[in-house]
Amino acid sequence: MTATLLVAAAGVSLADEDIRREFQENRGGGADTLADGLDTLGHPATGLGIAASLWGVGQWRGDRQLAETGKLALQAVLLADVTALTLKTAIGRQRPGEEDDPSSFRPFSLKSDHDALPSGHASSSFALAAVLSRRSDSAYAPYLYYALASLVAVARVYNDDHWASDVISGVLVGELSGRLVLARQSMKNAGIPTLQLDGERAMLGWRMEW
Repeated sequence: MTATLLVAAAGVSLADEDIRREFQENRGGGADTLADGLDTLGHPATGLGIAASLWGVGQWRGDRQLAETGKLALQAVLLADVTALTLKTAIGRQRPGEEDDPSSFRPFSLKSDHDALPSGHASSSFALAAVLSRRSDSAYAPYLYYALASLVAVARVYNDDHWASDVISGVLVGELSGRLVLARQSMKNAGIPTLQLDGERAMLGWRMEW
């Protein structure tokens, strides 16, 4: 999956300008309103809010399954957000704008118009979808969650906030974040120790719980 998405992002990057032009030439109507709504739905803060709400409701109702799903979703979105922000800063790719230059990079410039790659909205949305779809008992849940996440990614290109290759890269970051968190949880449930930093003793230790 990782190799496929990386190849896809690299291939699409060659057509970023053409894809942007097609989207911008066909804007209008109710699609603008829909794209704005998807923009809000896919915002990283919204993803964190949804995950935190699931955890809170699960705790309040004594629903261990729901609370754990919310906690895992929160971990996945946080991991995706931190990873995306780090990559944005390190890569410094220019967002679509007046100069219309997808090959302009200013690493570590900390400028808001040079933080396009990867898309934070796509990263957050797919991290959430990865966890919720795998924690649901419904056979249709994966289609719903991934469809919404995909629409969020498309909306970012439609609203001229990202190049197409930015959102594909965001999809990769989000999906990997979700899978890593779930894989770690599976190891914990199986009784396999996970290595992480023990903050109290400032050394690497074996911890069984998050």
